[in-house]
Amino acid sequence: MTDIQVNYGGVVDLTIRSFEKLPPLPEGVETPEVFYDFSDGKVETTVYRNEESVSFWTTDLDGTQNSLEDTLDPKVWDDLDMEERDAVIEWGKEVHERIDNAIYAFTIETTTQDNVRAAIMKYALTEADEEEGDQHD
Repeated sequence: MTDIQVNYGGVVDLTIRSFEKLPPLPEGVETPEVFYDFSDGKVETTVYRNEESVSFWTTDLDGTQNSLEDTLDPKVWDDLDMEERDAVIEWGKEVHERIDNAIYAFTIETTTQDNVRAAIMKYALTEADEEEGDQHD
């Protein structure tokens, strides 16, 4: 096994312009909890409210998708009428797209640093050391 480690640092400027406002949530709907992770190499954002969640992801062909519209599960967020649910979906979509854009900005900033670029190239071009656990018969 061969480990390649690199320290990186810097500043990433994430600017929210005045015209990039989040869509308003319906009156009486509290700001949902939001988390993100990665699934199949893509960012997946999950919006939780009332112990129910809707996930958002982006595809190259279809843009931003969500699990509520993808499955048409009428039980999720059924305390909201259709207009309120659509508003929360639009809010979640914009939040997902901001997260996706921020991750892209951080990726570009960190991977273009000379020391990070050198580590990436070293990783790509280095043969692994064979150890007992790495041998294949």
